[in-house]
Amino acid sequence: MILSNFNLLKKIILVLYAAITLVGCASQNEREVVLFNDITFELKDGEEILSIDYQTKEYFHSYFENTNIQVPLFRCIKAGDYIIYLGIPIHAGIDKLIDLRQTTIDNYTAFESDSLTYFYISHQRDTDYITEYSKAFENNFIYVLTVSNSGEISDSLFNRKEMSKRLGQ
Repeated sequence: MILSNFNLLKKIILVLYAAITLVGCASQNEREVVLFNDITFELKDGEEILSIDYQTKEYFHSYFENTNIQVPLFRCIKAGDYIIYLGIPIHAGIDKLIDLRQTTIDNYTAFESDSLTYFYISHQRDTDYITEYSKAFENNFIYVLTVSNSGEISDSLFNRKEMSKRLGQ
């Protein structure tokens, strides 16, 4: 009798644990990407997370060719006319990213920075509209590269204010 009650109690606890786990998973915001230390990147309608293949990595890393700056690709997000790459710089602060871009980009359409906590630059590469944004969260950095075939999309979705809103805690 005692053994039967104990088995029943184990089953009830197991079912409760499973229910709590499912509720916890279902309540997570599926419209964001968790980066680190509760820092998230908000996803807009129509954006989906892609698996990262060799070509995706190669394209992203082409922005850091011939440098000693390492920015591993963390996530790739795609929507109709644009792709967003999320990288986490290793041993590279805002100052190094700014120096890199100021020496490799001749014609940029916008550049903003406070030299310590963020930098934002937009430019054009062939027919692509590029936005690069990096922000510091304590001693961690996130680097966002967006590539669009539309200047209007780039200007509206990837301006500094919108990029800052999408990264948060």
